[in-house]
Amino acid sequence: MGKQNMHEMLRRGRSIHSELRLLFQPAATLVLAFCLLLSSAAAAGQDDGILLPRGYGKYSIFQQGIFRIKFMREGEDAVPLEDTNNSGCPDYVENVAKQLMVAYHLFCIVGGFPSPLDSPRYKGTKYIDVTIRGNAAMRGLNGVAYDATSLRPDPKNVDATLADRDLPRVPVLVIGLNNKVDPKRNPTPAHEFFHQIQNGMAYSKNPWFYEGMAAFSEDAFRLRQGASALDNKTRQATAQEFPPREKRQMGEPTADSARSTLKAIVHDPQYRASVFKSSYSAAKSVWRPLGNLCPDAGFVLSERDPIFSYSYSDGTPVLQNGNMAGFNLMRRTLEKLGKFETIPFLRFNYQKWTEVNQRRPENNDAIVEALVNAAAELCPQ
Repeated sequence: MGKQNMHEMLRRGRSIHSELRLLFQPAATLVLAFCLLLSSAAAAGQDDGILLPRGYGKYSIFQQGIFRIKFMREGEDAVPLEDTNNSGCPDYVENVAKQLMVAYHLFCIVGGFPSPLDSPRYKGTKYIDVTIRGNAAMRGLNGVAYDATSLRPDPKNVDATLADRDLPRVPVLVIGLNNKVDPKRNPTPAHEFFHQIQNGMAYSKNPWFYEGMAAFSEDAFRLRQGASALDNKTRQATAQEFPPREKRQMGEPTADSARSTLKAIVHDPQYRASVFKSSYSAAKSVWRPLGNLCPDAGFVLSERDPIFSYSYSDGTPVLQNGNMAGFNLMRRTLEKLGKFETIPFLRFNYQKWTEVNQRRPENNDAIVEALVNAAAELCPQ
């Protein structure tokens, strides 16, 4: 039997996992065993991507799971063409796909965030298209996640003689990626995919929340504090566990600093105002400290988890950090915000969630309310 498509396998695994949890919730060992089996299956399917026999226009298309990586081989928008495994697809494109598939596994399968394609907002959407363009076309941005669907050609399984204009079109979500971004060293693909998750769960885009959360999610793809590149490349041999809280590096957030941060956001007008003015920096000043509010605010992957076996074309592990402190808190906050943000929508008569309305300061109170409620549920003390 040939390899199963990784995305279909993971989606089926998620469904089976939900049923098992309902039927055998007291049997923690069974659930743990199943999760390890699921992770093994995911790791085994890491090379399931396929270069489609045809693309459209100047684009070639590499498809893996829910992601279609659209790229060019010539011109300013071209990707580096090195192909060390002689697959016919450039390493650069395969590396982008690997980071996205690991992000999907980490965020949606392990972390419990719903896939954007499962969101009622994007019902019927078939793929997430990642279009790689040059720096000029990207206007200097590393990446961008568009929150509206687009109809794009689907050249898969069609007559090779069919003209581009006659190709069937399907609804897709779109991520733009700068060809100057090296996925081996830059987690922009995962960052933009996290934005698509946020877009599927809530409309608000206030930067301290929207960019701060996404920047914090990048930690999984960066070297953890106190680790060297050698530590991470040899993790399969050493199978070290992440250090417990009492052995963390000096200066890392603690539960006390997390409670202080949350209290300041709620009660300190000056601090609150400074947070609301921040953007990417909120990853460090807000979301990283809050991740240590309590153990249930996040989770820790064992370094024995097979997901760590994913590697880029040069052998560098895709996943660099298994300490997902704060991921549960972020997910629960987004779940709450999907309900709380109706308050400013109605109170200030938005009519529509335009880009301007998604970033209005009036949304901040709803975001804080969602955060406080999420923290109270996960960390009641």
